[in-house]
This record gives sequence, C-alpha cells and structure tokens, in this order.
Amino acid sequence: MDIRRRDLVIYEVQTYLRELYKAGYALPMITPDGIYGELTEEAVRDFQRITGIAESGKVDFITWNRLVLESSKAREIYALPEKISPFDMLMYNALIDNDDEYDIVYIVQIMLRALHVYDYPNITVNGKMDQATRDALADFSNRNGIENPNGQITKEVWNALALAYSQYILKSPGE
Repeated sequence: MDIRRRDLVIYEVQTYLRELYKAGYALPMITPDGIYGELTEEAVRDFQRITGIAESGKVDFITWNRLVLESSKAREIYALPEKISPFDMLMYNALIDNDDEYDIVYIVQIMLRALHVYDYPNITVNGKMDQATRDALADFSNRNGIENPNGQITKEVWNALALAYSQYILKSPGE
C-alpha cells in the first residue's frame, strides 16, 4: 500500500475517533496527524471495548464499519440544526400586506415575543401581519440599524431577527 494512501486512511480513522471523543465517548482526545501511534492504538482499543468488538487495537473491517457508523451518529449529536429561510421564490421580492396571513408571520411573531429585551407584549401570535407586528418589526429594525419604517420582513430584518433569537436561545438559564 502506498504510504501516502495509508496516512490518509489513518487520518480519517483519527478524525472519526476525535468526533466520537467530542460526542462524549470515553476515548483519548486524538489530534489527526496520519500517524498510527500509541495514542491512536489506545483510542481504537477503547472504542472496540466500548462497542463490544474484540480488542486488538487494529482497525479491521468490523472496526472500520462500526467506527464510520458511530461517528455518523455522533455528528448528529453535536451538529447545528438546519437553518430555515422564509424567502421562497414566491415571496423573495414580495411584501406582506396588512392582515395577510403566512406561516412565516407566526414564526416572526414567536421570535419577537421571545426577545424579552425588546418588550413586545402587544404581539398576538396569529400569523397575520397586523399593525402590532409591523410596529414591532419597525422598532426592532430601528434598534438594529436597519431602515424599515413600514415594518416589513426583509432579508436583512429576518437575518438580524434570526441572529438575535439564536443568541437569546443559546443563553444559559438565569442570564
């Protein structure tokens, strides 16, 4: 086997082991370097013990398949959730008129209500682009340096609102 090919496979094994470590598996922390040293062998042995595979410290076919499967599951544990965008092709340049009802308005209303720092108690979560929602969007926009006197859901407003909401959600309790 070509030494460079072997190093890439070892690097991949080490990357999987590191993902498992980050997901909480009781493995030594591996820094992928493409060298199958003592720490890599120890991590493989620990992985084999944890998953019920005969402990050899070597990556055989069974160990490889299990390593790929477990690291794939682990990635789901610490992966960021998928992002959403309200801007489908129909709404991309369209404005939502007064009292129009859209699913995205529900989401925006929930996000605005959750951001207690802005204090928007008048918002009713009803999916309608009513005056209270427009006023809150205009105020939120103004506080975030976005020109939006009519309280529209523009891409810039959506991005600022999504960022503020994400930061609010990520705060630990009691902050």
